[in-house]
Amino acid sequence: MKKTNLSWVGALLVFALLLWCTAATPGTIADPASYAPAVYSSMLSLLPPVVAIVLALNTKEVYTSLLVGIATGALLFANGNLELALNTLFFNEDGGMITKLSDSGNVGILAFLVMLGILVALMNKAGGSAAFGRWASTHIHTRAGAQFATLILGVLIFVDDYFNCLTVGSVMRPVTDRQKVSRAKLAYLIDSTAAPVCIIAPVSSWAAAVTSSVPEGSGINGFTMFLRTIPYNYYAVLTVVMSLFLIFTGAEFGPMKLNEDNAKNGDLFTTTDRPYGDDVDDGSDTNGHVIDLLAPVLVLIAACIFGLIYTGGFFEGVDFITAFSDCNASAGLVLGTSLFLPQAKATGLGVDTDPFEEIVSELVKEAAGLVGQPVPTDMDSRFRIIYHVGAGYAIPNAEDTPYIEELARQEGILLDPVYTGKAWAKFLTLVKEGYFDGQEHIAFVHTGGAAALFAMELG
Repeated sequence: MKKTNLSWVGALLVFALLLWCTAATPGTIADPASYAPAVYSSMLSLLPPVVAIVLALNTKEVYTSLLVGIATGALLFANGNLELALNTLFFNEDGGMITKLSDSGNVGILAFLVMLGILVALMNKAGGSAAFGRWASTHIHTRAGAQFATLILGVLIFVDDYFNCLTVGSVMRPVTDRQKVSRAKLAYLIDSTAAPVCIIAPVSSWAAAVTSSVPEGSGINGFTMFLRTIPYNYYAVLTVVMSLFLIFTGAEFGPMKLNEDNAKNGDLFTTTDRPYGDDVDDGSDTNGHVIDLLAPVLVLIAACIFGLIYTGGFFEGVDFITAFSDCNASAGLVLGTSLFLPQAKATGLGVDTDPFEEIVSELVKEAAGLVGQPVPTDMDSRFRIIYHVGAGYAIPNAEDTPYIEELARQEGILLDPVYTGKAWAKFLTLVKEGYFDGQEHIAFVHTGGAAALFAMELG
């Protein structure tokens, strides 16, 4: 009780100090070019990263800690003035949150992911995933073999981490189930070969994003810089190495050991509550062929590479390396998937209170112009936003945690707790409420952030 009282007293003192600073300092910047905060070039300028790191280590909540660190930086920039700090944090034209949320590249990624989800649904519907599972079952006869095959498939699907997560989980789940590999272990292997592989693959959406972000006049080609950084990306390389070590030594630690021990005894989920447990492959789908899986994947990779170099000017006389370095990753990926995927209605599940209906409408127009496609005239009927903010932006909802944990155990897919996890929880609620037509084919878009799951305290 005493600690609680002291915390309240401390919070009130901080708030009082901020009110005093707000009254004593200007709320606007007269000359942005010459403006410098009081802490400029001082030790206090290091306070924001220190705050973020300390909070992350203590709370295990990375997003919340980063947000507090950013807010601390905005307050220091504003000399403690709350009005100026809030305007800097949200509306600064050089990097405010609203500016970033309005970036046309974000809607490109959104469109790409929607089409990606449709592609995965088509592969499953065609029986390609089941056919691959049957083929693999005749060649893979050990737990280590099933895990290694998962790793290899994750490496082969290097073009995009989102596509990696969606595809590998769907394809390898029947194989790992037959060899009694826990869904938790499957989720770990998928996460270890998604972003880590994409960031060291010379031809991928990550490589395109990094190379195209190198400023002009930096004196180095973006693609060349990316290639030079690959040997120093220790996290990505060591993650893959550690996965291989765990696979071939059979070593397990902590909660993963419990999941794996239970899986060896027939329990793949380590839980009695399994709302997604009815999808266990029974081998009844015999209509598909392996080519139904391979063809869409190969076409997607080729089309995305085509889209990337197209937006970089390759077909206008620019060489391949320069075209890839200067490409627009979002527009290129959208162009690639639009070559062979059908149109679909979209429902956005918003985890913030921004007017996404207006934002998305404007960004769709920009994205259509980038890829040379006509602007959809039926946006109102094809796109809808449903909000699920909960406790607030970037704050996990306790009631959403079971959905995240169960999906990881039983589907081999990881969702971060403040973005996709919230959307997934709302999606399941909509299903229960009858929002979707029972005859519809639904693709839920995994929007990334999986690695953050390990840094969150979800209990």
